Amino acid sequence: MFHQMNRIVLVVVAAALLVPVLTVGAQSENPVSTLTLTESEINTVLRSYSQNQDSDLSVDFRPGQLVVNLVVTGQRGNTTNFGLTLVPLLQNGTLDFDATQLTINELAIPIDDNNQAVASTADSVNRMLAGQTANGYISNIVITDSVMTVEWTSNNPHDPTIDIANGQLSLTYTETGINMMDWVTNPTNPNVEAVFVDLQPGQGVINVIQSVEPMAIAYTIIPRSVNGRVTWSVNAGADAENAVGSTLSTVWQAYFNGIYDDGGLIDVTVTDNAIAFTWDISGAARREPGNATGTFTVNEADVNAALAVYTSSELSSLTVDMQNNRIVLNAAGTGGNGQPYTASSTLVPVIAGNNLTWRAESVTVNGFTLDNNALQRAELSDAMTQGLENNSRSAIVTNVQITDTTMTIDVRYR
Repeated sequence: MFHQMNRIVLVVVAAALLVPVLTVGAQSENPVSTLTLTESEINTVLRSYSQNQDSDLSVDFRPGQLVVNLVVTGQRGNTTNFGLTLVPLLQNGTLDFDATQLTINELAIPIDDNNQAVASTADSVNRMLAGQTANGYISNIVITDSVMTVEWTSNNPHDPTIDIANGQLSLTYTETGINMMDWVTNPTNPNVEAVFVDLQPGQGVINVIQSVEPMAIAYTIIPRSVNGRVTWSVNAGADAENAVGSTLSTVWQAYFNGIYDDGGLIDVTVTDNAIAFTWDISGAARREPGNATGTFTVNEADVNAALAVYTSSELSSLTVDMQNNRIVLNAAGTGGNGQPYTASSTLVPVIAGNNLTWRAESVTVNGFTLDNNALQRAELSDAMTQGLENNSRSAIVTNVQITDTTMTIDVRYR
């Protein structure tokens, strides 16, 4: 039975923590990060993931320890209650859990070194917490009767700062860390020779040196939220037309993903040396059980009503015209050169490798049709969100159908 409990714990604790395991980003110092988990939030997530109607898994926080409970109902209706008490052990920055008591139907069972199921269950909880804290130097762990808080300092100075408290997750990157990311140090475009990101209050500037004209381009990007997802408004100065196409593409991608993903982005703050993203994760417990399917249908009027709320200095209006298996975005605004523009972008959904992207069939700005590379500039701003998409439902889009009035999305959740 505890083999079964171990397998469930390993899967669901990761969901309960809701922290993207990131290997990019950097800090000039090693700040302290905290992870605060409530008993009720964890148990809601555990039950939402349960695939077995004949068992119930829960965690009971007690001062200084936690109890993993598993209730199994047999074929004849009889129930068996398993309980494993784990006590955190902290020594020289390393966290471990010691199994101190095993009960079956409230009867204490001796624990010895040969009980591999018990040891494996304790190790699963420990390894998951260790992974979520980036194997950093853990300075404190406190368990009360309702809350567990872990505090740590990252061993890797290039890790971003993570903080979870009061149903909100914050993720902070420094400018130094961003400039050490792979997409900056090893750009995929063969025409790009160098990339450097300069964070400024309220915005970031991506400086690109390339081997083709124009030789130097400065992309000003402003992060915003659309449907709880990160999107980037791109102002590219001399490359203003391509910037318009990039903005339309990223806004639509964010809106579309927000239909079936958890989203939840509520704030983005950019200073002159850091960028912080904050999500509301209090509703994450409502995520679908593993391998559940769902179908989402939105009509053209609903989409336009939602997008009408999104405006900026660069994009004053955005409307969608649904057509057979494609959508047309019509926009108006002010470009990076300060001149007003009208634009139209036709996008076709493409599903490949469980992911959905939107391919631009055509992009027109002020009556001028751009070439097929018009949206490639979005790669630079999209790269800023690497690692952020882990904070979603892990949705697999299996089908998208667009008529002249509706869009239907079929999704399977892992």
